[in-house]
Amino acid sequence: MPLTAKQTAAPDRRIARARAARLAVPAAGHAEFPATLRRTDPLTLLARQDADRVPGLLPVRYGRLAASPLTYFHGAVLPAAADLAATPRTGFSVQACGDAQLANFGIFAAQGRRLVFDFADFDETLPAPWEWDVKRLAASFEVTGRHHEHPAGQRRRTVLAAVESYRLAMHGFARRTPVEIFFTPADSRTLRVVAAHRLGPAGRRVAGVHRFTEIRDGKLRLAAGSPFAVPA
Repeated sequence: MPLTAKQTAAPDRRIARARAARLAVPAAGHAEFPATLRRTDPLTLLARQDADRVPGLLPVRYGRLAASPLTYFHGAVLPAAADLAATPRTGFSVQACGDAQLANFGIFAAQGRRLVFDFADFDETLPAPWEWDVKRLAASFEVTGRHHEHPAGQRRRTVLAAVESYRLAMHGFARRTPVEIFFTPADSRTLRVVAAHRLGPAGRRVAGVHRFTEIRDGKLRLAAGSPFAVPA
């Protein structure tokens, strides 16, 4: 996607534009969710997507959504976007992931066998206010903390630390070129933290070759697993 003139402007001009946006929409304006918001029923929003989905997988989808508040948060991206649409906007649009939440982040291998810290779910994107992804990320720390029964004080510190880390990283990236940002590796501290705080049972992490293949007639074949993977 070609970069716009605003995206390729000199750092000082971009910083000035950001400061102007901060004055127009102060940070405090993002702190509270509108209590008087007239929300569309979340199930109505989810049902609107059913026509574009594989009918046989709908029961699986709703079963996962109903399992817990955390699994609902992971799967209910459209209701989250509908809620965020009523919140203040800074005026900065990006090609948003839409699901930049905790469970989608990790250490991944990039070109040249580099290790990068990034999120994995970037296959369905749409232009949206940049702060939507940040707010969903912050909310994911809170919901995950509740799911694991962390105390309220600990959850608050975790959310604030996550947002601060994002702010400091963006402050550093602001004066780098796109190429420099592209080649930014995962730092040693991030590697240690990710290694020490794996979410979920380790047994679920199965190598792709064993998870998605099987031996049939003495040959390695893609494994069929209805209803998720079926022969074409």
